[in-house]
Amino acid sequence: MSSIKEFLFEEQNKQAEKWVRERLSDQDLTVESDEWQSLLIEYSAYQDHLNDEYEWVSEINWLKENGSGDIYQNFMTELSNVKEFAKHSLSHPIPLDENLIIKMCYSFSVQLLEAFLGDTIKGLISENNVYLNNAIERLEQIRNTKYSLFDLSKSGVDLSGLAIKSVSEVLFHKIDKVMEMYEKVLGCKINIDTTKVKSIIDIRHDIVHRNGYTKDNEVIVILPDDLYQAITEINHLANQLQKIIEAKEVSN
Repeated sequence: MSSIKEFLFEEQNKQAEKWVRERLSDQDLTVESDEWQSLLIEYSAYQDHLNDEYEWVSEINWLKENGSGDIYQNFMTELSNVKEFAKHSLSHPIPLDENLIIKMCYSFSVQLLEAFLGDTIKGLISENNVYLNNAIERLEQIRNTKYSLFDLSKSGVDLSGLAIKSVSEVLFHKIDKVMEMYEKVLGCKINIDTTKVKSIIDIRHDIVHRNGYTKDNEVIVILPDDLYQAITEINHLANQLQKIIEAKEVSN
């Protein structure tokens, strides 16, 4: 294994050296020179950009292959799997660590919701020109985005791709802001009570960032029934949103 890693490391160094040498003003300059080091930093930044570009293109291709309906079904399956996993683990005669299992499942359930909300809105933008135009005209995150000529040339001025890239930079844990984004993209009012899910997201935040303690350093007690109820509320919100999306699709 180590020999493979060493080989890959050597190959990466060779590629970097070749790239730098092609751009040196003087071929006698060594790796210790300021110009060499400056070009090496530029090479590293270029590689990071290529990686970002690859992830962007991969995400767009994935969205084209998986419509919003598929994204919803996959989300519901995964959420159901989390609940079944929790029930199975917690019903064991001696749970390995009940509190740990509950916190893991609670956090992952919210993570699934955030992924569903983000992937669905990007899926809608990618598959429907009406939603794409709504997003471009109404979403501040897209209207205020400035792209380089390089981005534009690489995308072939693919507006849906650029819109998706902008939306990908949005965090989807502020549920009220997310619902506003959906209203603007779908072009309709979304009457969904987000109060309970908002509380669930706040608790998840305390679990992830303070290991289950509030800002006042109080322990958050989450019982199995609390976990199952949280999953039910997440399921309910996603189901309501999906029904609105499907109704809108029919009307279009």
